[in-house]
Amino acid sequence: MAVDREQLNDTQQTFDGTAVGELDHGQIEDLLKESASLLNKKSDEEFPPTENISNHDIVEIEEVSIEDEQANEIDDDSVELTPIEIQKSTIADLLEKQELLPEGSILKVIPHTWFQRFLHDEFKDARDAKVQLGPIDTSNIIDEKGIFADQEKYPFVAVSSEIFEKLASWYSLVPNSSPVTTYLIENQGRLEPEFSKPFFYVHHLVADNSNSTGYHYSSSYTTIPSFTLSLLNTCQDIIQKAVETLDEKENISKYSLSSEDQKYRVWVIHDDNLVNLNYQLSPTNFLNVKNKYLIKHEHKDTVIKQTGLRINHLVVEQKVTSHTNKKKESYWPSNYFIQFPPTPSDGRIGLQNLGNTCYMNSALQCLVHIPELTQYFLFNCFQDELNTDNPLGMSGKVATSFAKLIHNLFDKKSSRGTSIIPREFKQTIGHFNSMFADYHQQDSQEFLAFLLDGLHEDLNRIIKKPITEKPELNEKNADIDAIKELAEQSWSQHKLRNDSVIIDLFVGLYKSTLICPVCSKVSITFDPFSDLTLPLPTEKVWNFKLLLFLESGPIKSFEVELPKTSTYNTLKSYVASKLDLKVEHLFSAEIFNHQFYKNFENPESQSNYLPIQDLIAEGDVVAMYEIQHNEGDLIVPVFNTVLPPSSNIPDSFAIPFFISLTASERKSFGTIRRKLEDKYEQLSTFQYFTKVRENQSGKTFASKDFPLLNIKKAEIIETKGAGDTDVGVIAEEGYDSDVSLANPDVSGDYAFKIKLFDSSKEVRTRRKPYQFSRYSSSNSSKDEASTLWTPTTSNNFTNLPELLDSVSGAKRAYYTYGKKLDIDNSNENSDASVETPVTGSEENKDGNVDETMTENQDNKLPSDALDNDGTNGNHTISEATSYNNHDEPEQKELVKEKIALVCEWTPEFFDIFFSGLEDEGEGGNNTWTTPEVLVNEEVERSKAQRAAKKDDVLNLDQCLRLFSKPEVLGEHDLWYCSDCKEHREASKQIEIWETPDILSIHLKRFENQRSFSDKIDAVVDFPIETLDMLPYISKPAANGEEYIYDLFAVDNHYGGIGGGHYTSYVKNFVDNKWYYYDDSRVSATSPEKSITGAAYLLFYRRRTSNFLGGERLSELIEKSREEHDEREKQELKLQQQFYEENRDDSSEGEEDEVIEELDSSEDNVSSVHVGTDDEDDLSSSRRKQRLLGRVKKHQLIDNSALQSDVDSSAIGSPNSIASDDNLSTYSASNNAPSGQTYTVNSPRP
Repeated sequence: MAVDREQLNDTQQTFDGTAVGELDHGQIEDLLKESASLLNKKSDEEFPPTENISNHDIVEIEEVSIEDEQANEIDDDSVELTPIEIQKSTIADLLEKQELLPEGSILKVIPHTWFQRFLHDEFKDARDAKVQLGPIDTSNIIDEKGIFADQEKYPFVAVSSEIFEKLASWYSLVPNSSPVTTYLIENQGRLEPEFSKPFFYVHHLVADNSNSTGYHYSSSYTTIPSFTLSLLNTCQDIIQKAVETLDEKENISKYSLSSEDQKYRVWVIHDDNLVNLNYQLSPTNFLNVKNKYLIKHEHKDTVIKQTGLRINHLVVEQKVTSHTNKKKESYWPSNYFIQFPPTPSDGRIGLQNLGNTCYMNSALQCLVHIPELTQYFLFNCFQDELNTDNPLGMSGKVATSFAKLIHNLFDKKSSRGTSIIPREFKQTIGHFNSMFADYHQQDSQEFLAFLLDGLHEDLNRIIKKPITEKPELNEKNADIDAIKELAEQSWSQHKLRNDSVIIDLFVGLYKSTLICPVCSKVSITFDPFSDLTLPLPTEKVWNFKLLLFLESGPIKSFEVELPKTSTYNTLKSYVASKLDLKVEHLFSAEIFNHQFYKNFENPESQSNYLPIQDLIAEGDVVAMYEIQHNEGDLIVPVFNTVLPPSSNIPDSFAIPFFISLTASERKSFGTIRRKLEDKYEQLSTFQYFTKVRENQSGKTFASKDFPLLNIKKAEIIETKGAGDTDVGVIAEEGYDSDVSLANPDVSGDYAFKIKLFDSSKEVRTRRKPYQFSRYSSSNSSKDEASTLWTPTTSNNFTNLPELLDSVSGAKRAYYTYGKKLDIDNSNENSDASVETPVTGSEENKDGNVDETMTENQDNKLPSDALDNDGTNGNHTISEATSYNNHDEPEQKELVKEKIALVCEWTPEFFDIFFSGLEDEGEGGNNTWTTPEVLVNEEVERSKAQRAAKKDDVLNLDQCLRLFSKPEVLGEHDLWYCSDCKEHREASKQIEIWETPDILSIHLKRFENQRSFSDKIDAVVDFPIETLDMLPYISKPAANGEEYIYDLFAVDNHYGGIGGGHYTSYVKNFVDNKWYYYDDSRVSATSPEKSITGAAYLLFYRRRTSNFLGGERLSELIEKSREEHDEREKQELKLQQQFYEENRDDSSEGEEDEVIEELDSSEDNVSSVHVGTDDEDDLSSSRRKQRLLGRVKKHQLIDNSALQSDVDSSAIGSPNSIASDDNLSTYSASNNAPSGQTYTVNSPRP
């Protein structure tokens, strides 16, 4: 398994007093430059050749077998065990012999605690020792990376191979536990086990030229593989193991075409920034590494111990083939820039979309094609001006990240793609502004403003900002000289706190003039700007059709047109003035599902300050009511419902309305009923209730008009109580002010029942209800603050009490008389009763019965159309009398505050009144579906004017002139007049005083930037060349001074208020041609195509013979350019020198080869016997291993797959041809054979 950086940190610790060494650069550099003959001579002097393996040997595993039969015998109780005394004596002798072992001898590592117990504990016999000690457990001594465990946690000890074999034969190994091998190493004059081995990271250097022969390479961000070797291995072993490790990861041999393609070189690298290196390195990454040392051919026999290498980073490169001009050329990736010299950028590099980042890409393309800004960062001028201590800045990180982006786009490169990924820049911007941290759609202009501000603060040349006060001129008739002096003073004060390359290029000056409408005070100030935001000369009006529910007449539709910034109060005033109404009598609400949704009189609706376009959206249904009322009146909301034929749940219909009740009217059922009937005649073309009253000639009724009740006067007088005047007055005077409103021909629940809905029935939602509130307005008195209440309903109109139930018994009998009459008329035995309603009509002066009553009786709706449930109105005479006995002494209010009325219609009468279904020639339609249109002549004229201008093309001149047009501040933007000591709706005018060298124009297409509530897609014609700004500048121009600008970029926005897509048209300063940049796609275009309704940001540059940004910026860039060019020359010289020094011209056939060819034939090698237990001639065994190692190297060259039983990521695996460790623990088999043990042949010292 590969070792990542964090895991390596855990390995950098002391093992048995020996620390993992760091790279000694001076030592390795000097050593690698020594001649191979001197190193070989030194090696031969220290170690006799007959006792050593050749430096070219690669360590191989030797298998030492313990017979399975022997292991079985040890576990068998019948087998005689070696006596414990003999065991200890044997080990003691071998320990003495171990002291004489030379450097490079093989050692086995076992647990220290187990071995100490074996040596010092007392046992009864061998069997008792075996039981108490148990098998040897080596599983925790070394990990899969080849690193020994911490001695403090898992103490261990190294013993000779002979000792280990004896102990293993007596006690065996724990299952899944295998022998661990190390070597005897000389350290500071004494021999000690090697517990701390050199550790190597392997990086892969790849060419980034698309013309090169392709290999399948892993991601550069993958885990970095690693391996360990012994100090006694050679540099040849490092090369071999590094190549093998690379092949295990990349399987590069699979993609090689022939053995000639398998040419490798290995580098030792060191840099302070190695921890940030990825696994895969590009030639640029490699070039930027400070220290690089090639392991050349003459270094192969050098022992690692002599190099000082401990924890090291290696870079492996494979020779690649380039196909250019139909030629096949091979080169090393380290010589990439020699093979492919870097060339400048052509400026046609796109930016990949990271997910809704087109707003960023389009703005960046406009910025990076400002040559002065690009050169400032490309030549690293910014580094001398970074202000990392500015509390208003971003610690220089935004400027540094932008500089990296510029380098990626415009640096000289040997090869480049058609686009780059601006991920690092996006992350930096998002870190300092959460608006741009995610991947939602954003506004390109807002991003550009933040970026320029961030660059300015990061590069502000002012380290300590002084405290300044903004200068102001307060003279009504100030002369031009005083104004110019103020402008210069304002600019100087701004430069005291702000001075950067952004100020040099992008910042101009506004002149702002405010005039008090009362005292005429004039205030003149100057303010800097980095983008010129221009309004578009379009009609900025809000158009809407209101439903009007006036005091009389049917529902009407009235179209209004107001400025979009108007408020709700402006709307009410407008309607009142147009229709000659009192504004205090107008109330509005949004209607949804035939119920109140938003009460605009409620402050929670935000109607007091929200612009009308944000308050009322297109498609909303808004009703404006005229409610005539006086102080103290109660305004009662009324809902309309109809009960479906086969359901008990009523449905809402029409639009709800209001009635106004005085204190006395709240006690009168007849008055309430009469007002509701009047309102329904506004909702229907069927004027039934008016017709009935006309037929009765407006008659008011007395008790004699209700003969069926047959209440005796004596009984009435006897039962009359204090304050109960109703019946008494009827008896005495024949008239009652309340009961007179009852109609013997029309029941009190005719066509609809009146039900009560109180605030306890309101639907509580998480959304703050607009409806449940008191009405409050600046035009209303305190008493009127509670006159408007609209409940929050959700069609929950079931199980409501009826208003008639609140009426006293006697009165209720009169109001339900019409229903009783219908029932009695249907009884054949009650002839006198049938005629009573007719004779009850008032006679004329001639004594004749009024014919209108007869006609009315004939035209009366049939009784079967009435509500005859009989629950509230069918009272007998005795019932009426009993009700009088229980009358309250005082009348109570039937309707109180926060009680709404619900009029529940029957399906039959709903159809008659509102659906046009006639009954005997009677009926009508509703008036809310197709309301009567009130024509607004002013709106019609305005619409006609706009239609005439529809085809007119807007131009930039109109926008610039509109920008400087004076305007009056609104009620929410009041200006404080220091002379009046009051906030005033002052007149304000903003004019351009000075323009910057880079003029950024923002066409204000989005009316409300907070919610993108509206976008203007009108085409604005703008000049591509020769934009003369002089006519729009209020500053007097000096003689010959020009303000000519040329377009060089356009940032476009396609789409609507819900989002869209950004692109840009840009003039590439590299070749002076126009291109269309659409994220990663770049295509040639013409500037005329940029004049569309999508043009959002326009970028102009001043036409001048001088360098933009001023003389100081020009000198800074020129100086940095010269230094940059000199650095490039030096780098090119160093690259050439580096190339010459590392050509490795030792021989034509061996120059690039890392692996030697095998001299002997396969037949000679195949007969070699390896790893027997009785091998006595160590030198002979090592020579055989050398031949076997060569065979394996030859197999790698021949593209044969590496034969391995182990995980390819395991370090020092048993089958690794460059391994020095016996790690059979990591074989594919989880259980190591109990009858076998493994050892590793020692590399030659």
